[in-house]
Amino acid sequence: MPLPDVIRAYYFTHMSELPAEKQFHFASRMSSWDQDPQALALLQTLRSMFVTDSIGDDLSLLINKPPVAKINAAERRAPYFQKYPQLRGCMLALFRVRHLLFHYDIDARDDLLRSISLEQLMSLGHDLKEDTEALKVLSTYAINYIFLVESILFPSPDTSLVPFLNDVVKLHDQYDDTPEDSLLMIYLFTHCIIGASNFYQTSVSLEEYPVYRTMLERIESRIDTHYPAINLDNKFEFLVCCRITGFSSHLEQAIQSEAEQSMSPEGSFLVDTINTAKQGNKTSSADSEHRNVLYIMSQSTFRPKYSISTAKARLSSPQ
Repeated sequence: MPLPDVIRAYYFTHMSELPAEKQFHFASRMSSWDQDPQALALLQTLRSMFVTDSIGDDLSLLINKPPVAKINAAERRAPYFQKYPQLRGCMLALFRVRHLLFHYDIDARDDLLRSISLEQLMSLGHDLKEDTEALKVLSTYAINYIFLVESILFPSPDTSLVPFLNDVVKLHDQYDDTPEDSLLMIYLFTHCIIGASNFYQTSVSLEEYPVYRTMLERIESRIDTHYPAINLDNKFEFLVCCRITGFSSHLEQAIQSEAEQSMSPEGSFLVDTINTAKQGNKTSSADSEHRNVLYIMSQSTFRPKYSISTAKARLSSPQ
């Protein structure tokens, strides 16, 4: 059996052993990527995580009291979370609204706007886009927020993110050659592409392809130059973005070879073993879920549920 199928079977067999949020992450990614029927069925069993009688209160709680989480480069990011204290909570609430809309056909945007105004959401996004240093360090947190507000949940037909994305590409030259900077840079660029696909729900706009190709060329160069110091999560997410955009990388075979040498001694899942970026706190099957679902996706064809036009039709402004 091919390695991706071995890992997929392992996770579905042991799914009940994972925390619910890990189950949702796995199922939502797999179902969006290629309409995996087992993942779609699992999403329905997890419906009660999001569909409650108090959606508005749930969103308010996320905004005002976001749960504690493991954060990469936590010490370096701390000053920017202090500068933008609503960022994490708002991002989590936006994700909740997105999950409700695209996985459970429930539009909770009005519920969200009763806790925080659209003007406030847009203002925070504007501030983040203008704050180059915050973008560089917050990386995924800033990019996810901007795409959730301006592209996924409250898009404006007259607004293009391409000028902003062209500015994001220029941040590449501001990153050092350290492993932490490589992680932040790679995730900054990959999450632009992932956000543009609405987290694997749609194809990417042709207008944005040139800037994403440039981002992938920058990532490819970074991984090529610092290959032993880049973790598997970064490498697999790069390949996933190659699949989304049709970008062909000469690194694919090397990354696949590393994957084949990285099986955990505890089960049929992958951990960092032969690179120097070993994530010692992410070696259990649960803590390795992100890495492994990315690997499965990176080895299969991207078949999103929605075309761009269909996705936009679902996003008429909330009443």
